[in-house]
Amino acid sequence: MKRTKFLGIVLTVVALVTTACGGSSSKKSATGSTKSSSSAAPTPIKLGFLVEQSGPVAVVGTVAIPAMQLAVKKVNDAGGFTVAGKKYTFDLDIKDNKSDASASAAAATGMVDDDGVKFIFGPTTSDTSPGVAQIVLPKGVLMFSPGTALQTMLTPDKLTTSSETLFRTNWSPEGIGAEGGAALRKAFPNAKTIAFVMSDSGSSKATAPVTKAAAIKEGFTVVDEETVPATATDFQTVLTKVKAKNPDVIFTGSETAVDTGVIKQAVDLGITAGIAYSNQPVAIPLKTAIGKPVPIKTLVVGQPAVLENSPSGTLLAAPPTLSSFANDLKTQVGKDVGPGQAIGFYYYDFVALLAKAMQSAGTVTDTKAISKALASGVSVDGALGSVAFTKGHVTNTPAGICVTEASSGTPTCSLLPPPGI
Repeated sequence: MKRTKFLGIVLTVVALVTTACGGSSSKKSATGSTKSSSSAAPTPIKLGFLVEQSGPVAVVGTVAIPAMQLAVKKVNDAGGFTVAGKKYTFDLDIKDNKSDASASAAAATGMVDDDGVKFIFGPTTSDTSPGVAQIVLPKGVLMFSPGTALQTMLTPDKLTTSSETLFRTNWSPEGIGAEGGAALRKAFPNAKTIAFVMSDSGSSKATAPVTKAAAIKEGFTVVDEETVPATATDFQTVLTKVKAKNPDVIFTGSETAVDTGVIKQAVDLGITAGIAYSNQPVAIPLKTAIGKPVPIKTLVVGQPAVLENSPSGTLLAAPPTLSSFANDLKTQVGKDVGPGQAIGFYYYDFVALLAKAMQSAGTVTDTKAISKALASGVSVDGALGSVAFTKGHVTNTPAGICVTEASSGTPTCSLLPPPGI
């Protein structure tokens, strides 16, 4: 009998130890229900986000960060996604690139070498993205960036070799030009002449030639071309030269400060030509430039879309479906739409697209296999419509434009079809 009692005690202790060590095939939840250990928590995949949180173009990060946070939240709140029978979620790691090429390179190196990141979003600008690409692509990192200067790395011979894992979340340069030319003709149907006042930034150097070529194709005659420093604040001399050429339209950019300064000083000089610019806030001619609607007709080409609150509080959205995004941004992330919010769409839809490509490729680690899925036309129904990459590793989405008549505070926003290039 004593032997029986002793054996019972031993078996009880063994059972307790086994349960404590997780040896049981089931466990109780906090609510008391029993669930199988096979329903393990999803495995997080780290996404690196190199974004302009400080420096001269910090406005880019101001609007892009909440867009990325919302994109990741939507994937994770849906329970993540399944690849090869296993559940995954995304973990967003945000680093400030300080709007600087050297800082961007250092942050990218830390993400890849120290944190093991295999998927990087950003940087946004042409001044910072090429340097990052040169660091991360040889290490097999899959990189998403809208930087126009990256296009030189997407030639046919490089798409299957050194740039196999590089994707531009923007139109091709030819697409940018086509959208700019079509927008100019739609906004200024009777205009014959155009002048360009562009900054010396990487973005302007990449976009000015294609926009000029597209404008000529649309029937415009270029009467003047001027270049100003991206940090310039005084445009009086340049604009005086432009005024003497009497253009019907002035195309300017690519920085918010440059666009704002050019429009304000054009008004001061009594210039009556229409003014066009891309990828910057619609609010500039509505209020920012002179505190009220400017007495000049203006065109904003949203690259890739238009989404912001006008000074009157009206939501400007092209495509109009972006109003749903604006609502989700407020209710789920606690952020209102900011000036130039559309910059966030260089990233937002591509989080879900990455998950879809991982599912298609059947892997979350083989970036070359995932890249092949992306280049094969895998798509998602995103905020901008059907979102996918072309075989050339660029996107092909519609363009949102807003036209504001002179002294009007009410822009008319519409869509242009995808460039198809």
